[in-house]
Amino acid sequence: MIGALGVVSSKLVLDVCCGPGHLAGSLAQSGADVVGLDFAMPMVERARDNYPGLDFRQGDAEALPFQNQSFDHIVCAFGVMHLSNADAAVREAFRVVRPTGRYVFTQWAQDDELLGIVLSAIAEHGEPVESLPDAPPAMRFSDPLEWRTVLETAGFTEVQVQRL
Repeated sequence: MIGALGVVSSKLVLDVCCGPGHLAGSLAQSGADVVGLDFAMPMVERARDNYPGLDFRQGDAEALPFQNQSFDHIVCAFGVMHLSNADAAVREAFRVVRPTGRYVFTQWAQDDELLGIVLSAIAEHGEPVESLPDAPPAMRFSDPLEWRTVLETAGFTEVQVQRL
């Protein structure tokens, strides 16, 4: 993901759905100034514990608490598929990224072998969660055409999809 941003040294990067902060930590190690954002306070606290020198905040990806064009780049690792209104989150990313910036995110592919391994492990070892927030169908964004449509509708140009 960092490579897709280009040079990040001295760039201000927002890590949306930052979870425990590992991507933000890697960005900081690459020289970026990073703000991590997650809706779950336990994740924010864990990120702060993992990377005490970085700025982690609780917030909503669908209503980002930042001014227009605040960030050079925005990243979101496997987070968009968990949002109740992913289209709103993409519009928010477009609003807060500078015109020369990039928005880079990851999403499982429907036929991804690793996803099958993860889902099997969760089924075998996980505990059911009774109440989850609304979210789009998990594989909605496995289709590159769907992503292209959502990104271009939000205003992004030069949209690229790369399968890793």
